[in-house]
Amino acid sequence: MAMIRIRVPLVRPLVRCTFKRILRILPSILLLLFVFSLIFVTLMQIAVIHSHRRTHYVPGRHDGLNATLFPPTGHTILGMPSLQIPSSATKTVPHKKPDTLRVEAFLDKAAPTLEANVVIFKNMIGCVRVRRIVDLLGSGIASPRNKVHIVPKWTNEVRLRIANKSVHNSSCCSLDSKHFHRPSCPLQPPLVGRLFTSPASHNQSEVEALLLRSSYMRGRGSWTPKACAPRHRVAIIIPYRDRLEHLWTLLYTLHPLLQRQLVEYRIYVVEQFGNDTFNKGVLMNAGVREALRDSDFQCFVFHDVDMIPEDDRNVYSCPPMPRHLSVAVDKFNYTLPYSLLVGGVFSIKLEHFLAVNGYSNLYWGWGGEDDDMGYRIKYRKLEIIRPPEMLGRYTMIKHEHRPESPNAIRSALLRMAKKRSSRDGLNTVKYRVVWRHDLVAYTHLMIDIGNHHRWHFLNGQRLVINF
Repeated sequence: MAMIRIRVPLVRPLVRCTFKRILRILPSILLLLFVFSLIFVTLMQIAVIHSHRRTHYVPGRHDGLNATLFPPTGHTILGMPSLQIPSSATKTVPHKKPDTLRVEAFLDKAAPTLEANVVIFKNMIGCVRVRRIVDLLGSGIASPRNKVHIVPKWTNEVRLRIANKSVHNSSCCSLDSKHFHRPSCPLQPPLVGRLFTSPASHNQSEVEALLLRSSYMRGRGSWTPKACAPRHRVAIIIPYRDRLEHLWTLLYTLHPLLQRQLVEYRIYVVEQFGNDTFNKGVLMNAGVREALRDSDFQCFVFHDVDMIPEDDRNVYSCPPMPRHLSVAVDKFNYTLPYSLLVGGVFSIKLEHFLAVNGYSNLYWGWGGEDDDMGYRIKYRKLEIIRPPEMLGRYTMIKHEHRPESPNAIRSALLRMAKKRSSRDGLNTVKYRVVWRHDLVAYTHLMIDIGNHHRWHFLNGQRLVINF
C-alpha cells in the first residue's frame, strides 16, 4: 500500500495568516464592544434612578415622621369608618431595621368631587353677595339723607343686576352706597416703578402710622380706592410662623404698593397653631376658605413672608392665567431656576384655583407644595404666565430655613401629583380656627391643622399607596 505524503505548512505562515484575519475584523469587534458598553451604561443609569426612587429611609430619634402611628384596630382615619387597620400596624416603629419607603396618603374617600366642590364654593360666594347687598340696603335705609330718593333707585338697580347675573363683575362691592356710581379705576394707574428696598426692618408702630395716613383704610388689612371703582378684588394670603419682624417689613412695603395699584384688597396672615411641623399647603387652602367667607374675592395672591417686592409695576391683579410674580429673586441671582416654579409670590383666579383643587395638604416641612401646584396647573392644561424679569424682582430676607421634608417622600408625592389632584387639596383640607383677630394692618387667623394630613407608617417605615 502506497503512502501519500501530505505537506504541512510551517507554523510561522499560519500565525501570520491568523493575525491578518484578526486585524481585518478588529474594527467590527471594537464597534460591537462600544455598542455593548453604551447599553451597559444606560442600564446602570436606569438601575441607579430606580434605586433612588425606592430609597431606604431611617428616621432619627428626633424625627417627627414616626411620631404619628396608626390608631388601634377599628379607629377611623380622616373620616373613613370602613378602613380597618391591622393590629400588626400598631407596633412601635423600630429604628434599627431600615425598610423600603414607599409613600402613601390615606385620602378621604367621602370628600366631595371637584364638581361638587365648585358648587359648594359658588353657593358660599352667593351667600356672601346676598349678605353684602342686605348690609348695603340696610345702611342706605338707616341714612336720613338717603331715605327718600336714593334707596328706591339703589334697590331697583341691584335687583336688575341680580336678574342679569352680573353682580360679580359689577362695581357694587363698595361698602358705602354713595360710591356705587364711581367710575372704574384706570387700567394703568400711576406707579413709581423701581422701589428702594432697604435691608432695615420695620415694626408694628411704623406700619400702623403709615396706614393711618392712607385714605379710605377700612382696617383688618383691607383697602379700596375712594375716587374710583376697583377692577379687581384680591385676597393676599401669607402663610406664617414665628416671623414677626419679617411680616412687618413686608407689610410696610406691600400696603403702599397695593394702594398705588388701585386694587381692592385684604391681607390675611394665616398662622399654624402649635409647634408641629410646618404645612404651608394646608394654611393656604384654609386661608382661601376663610377669605371667601368674608367677601367674594376674584383672585388670590399667595405671598411668602420673606419676599419683598422691588417694583410696583408688577401688578397684584387678577390674571387671565395663573401668574408667577416672583420671577427674579436676589437669592437666585435674579434668574428663574426652572419653568414650573410657582413658589414665592403666586397669583391665581378663583375659578382656576378651584379647577386645580388648590394646594396639596400632604407636604410637611419645607418644599414640595409649590412644585405640586405647578404640576396641577400643567395637568389642567393651564399656562403659567410671568412678568418680565426687570419687573418681577424680589429681595428675599435672609433667615434660617425650616426643616425640609424627606426627599424620598417629596419625590414620590410629586410623581403622584396627577392622581392625587382630585382627592387631595381644597376639597379635603381639614383645620380648626383657634382664634381670629382683626388688626389694622391685617386679619390674623390662627389655624390648628392637627394630624389629619400626617403621613402614616405601616410595618416599620413602609408606606403603601392606596387610590
